[in-house]
Amino acid sequence: MIRQAIPSDVPALVRNRLAQQQELYSIDNLDRDDRQRLEEQLFGYFAWACTNDNVLFLVDQEDSAIAAVCGFSIEHQPPQIEDNGEYAYVCDAYTAPRFRCQGRMGRLVRAGTAQMRKRGVSALYFDSISKDMIRLCQNLGFKQRHDYYSLVL
Repeated sequence: MIRQAIPSDVPALVRNRLAQQQELYSIDNLDRDDRQRLEEQLFGYFAWACTNDNVLFLVDQEDSAIAAVCGFSIEHQPPQIEDNGEYAYVCDAYTAPRFRCQGRMGRLVRAGTAQMRKRGVSALYFDSISKDMIRLCQNLGFKQRHDYYSLVL
């Protein structure tokens, strides 16, 4: 069942994010203080996100477990010739291993796309190192538009 995440989902959202980070970066090497700090930051973020109108986290719930999660964070930028400046960043897309290859993430991205369209968002974007996520989004019509640069502060 796909639904919007609510504050009582925060512990499960944190567990999913930690599992995702473990798969991507092997966070087992973090010392206890760094791990605790990361968990506290994640709790704070998800508690804020579940009550913020500019953020939408959708979850796919199977019985009492959150099988998959996908976030959409709305950005308000100046309008351009080709769009209204309302963008949503697709973030924190994760499916727990035992629920993979069942179409869950595709359903979440499609449901989030519909919600973003209703909110007046003109474009979705994402970046990912996951070949599966890139392939899924390409299959859903995402096109590579621009490269970007970042500065870690």
